[in-house]
Amino acid sequence: MPSQPPAPSTAYSAHPPAGVHSLWRLRRYLRPHLPAMIGMLVAALAGVGLSIAIPLVIKAMIDGPITHHDASAIVPLGLLALGFGVLEAVLVWTRRWVQSNAVLGVETALRSDLYERLQQLPMAFHGHWQSGQLLSRATTDLSSIRRFSGFGLIFLIINITQLTVVTLVLLLGALAVGRGSVSLGTLVAFITLMLSLVWPVASLGVILAMAQEAMTASARILEIFDTEPAIVSGTAVLAEPRGHLRLEGVGFSYPGHGDAVLHDVDLDVAPGETVALVGATGSGKTTLTALVPRLYDVTAGRVTVDGVDVRDLELTNLRQIVATAFEEPTLFSMSARENLLLGRADASDEDIAEALEVAQAGFVHDLPWGLDTRIGEQGMALSGGQRQRLALARAVLARPKILVLDDTLSALDVHTEKLVEEALRRVLANATGIVVAHRASTVLLADKVALLQGGTITHVGEHSHLLATVPAYRDLLAADAEEELAELVEDEEVRA
Repeated sequence: MPSQPPAPSTAYSAHPPAGVHSLWRLRRYLRPHLPAMIGMLVAALAGVGLSIAIPLVIKAMIDGPITHHDASAIVPLGLLALGFGVLEAVLVWTRRWVQSNAVLGVETALRSDLYERLQQLPMAFHGHWQSGQLLSRATTDLSSIRRFSGFGLIFLIINITQLTVVTLVLLLGALAVGRGSVSLGTLVAFITLMLSLVWPVASLGVILAMAQEAMTASARILEIFDTEPAIVSGTAVLAEPRGHLRLEGVGFSYPGHGDAVLHDVDLDVAPGETVALVGATGSGKTTLTALVPRLYDVTAGRVTVDGVDVRDLELTNLRQIVATAFEEPTLFSMSARENLLLGRADASDEDIAEALEVAQAGFVHDLPWGLDTRIGEQGMALSGGQRQRLALARAVLARPKILVLDDTLSALDVHTEKLVEEALRRVLANATGIVVAHRASTVLLADKVALLQGGTITHVGEHSHLLATVPAYRDLLAADAEEELAELVEDEEVRA
């Protein structure tokens, strides 16, 4: 079981100052490995004792049997020094073996809790942070903490101990010099012990720098742990959802921005009904679709599913009911199959094949290892259209009661789009659909159309009725139709 992350001290805190307290707050990650850490420390201190004992044995050998030409006593003392050396090597090996398991366990638990926290944090947080900064905290910063907890901390204690002890020994040697009773063996031991201080003194600066780096890394990790999720899971569960979606007086403003992106939005989508959301660029279509699965929370009004406010639903339950596919899909550096199964882990091969057919994503079978081909971070091994189709297949595979498609077909050529739309009609027949539409062909997927203007829905009705009675709607579709015709002509030229 991974350790619980440190209790947050503030809600949206500023970058906490680095210091010993930053490392101290992460001490709970060491507790499961405390026996191993104690064993490492004991082995290290025993090694220090042996490294000091060896020069003393050599002193006894020089001042005793060598000085008195007693060859019979040289061998036992030599074997004792050799035995101490072998034992010291065994202790070093034991310490490193125990250390590798312990510190990797600390790093694994920290990374697991960090990833869990990142998944709890809302879209507003991830929109504020650059992905490279978060990645740096999950890799570089955790590695700094691992190196210090497994190497720096132990050797800081060892080096201080060795400096202290070798210095309680050199002082005795200095007193002997004062009395004029320095023997050859004492001189050799004195020089050997002096040389043994080179490593502790030389490495102390490196270890202190490592400690400072670990303290800074801990502060950066705690900055994420200290950020409270603005979107908190509710407790209600819809065991048998019907998918009745309503937006009642919905308003939304991004944090830190005074102007409302949406205001007074009302929309009722019955179970099994599909609504096409149409509006000019920047009218708030994507923001509206993000409110349904609670990627953002409304700042006014409410969004309900089957009469229950989505803020009262368990997040897991809500996101089983609602599946989304966006224009810029999120894919992960894993196989195509694993990306698909994120939508539904228990899906069979037949289910996967059906979803791929709906999304016209059969290209995955032509990849070097088929569905088991790794597609790279954000699916960069695929084209834009392929990424969109794979994300659409994942959403379809989840078999949601509410399917939200935010301009999911924008990167597809006209012919592929038509094939996808034909297949989507079958899927949307069994789900409540919200489809952000730019093309007339996409609008025809819907039972009715909602026109979004100035941050609110101004008209709702059938496509033909709005086309005949609402000039703004007619102008939007006319502009999109010209673009669609140009794409069609270009595609035909390419095919020719």
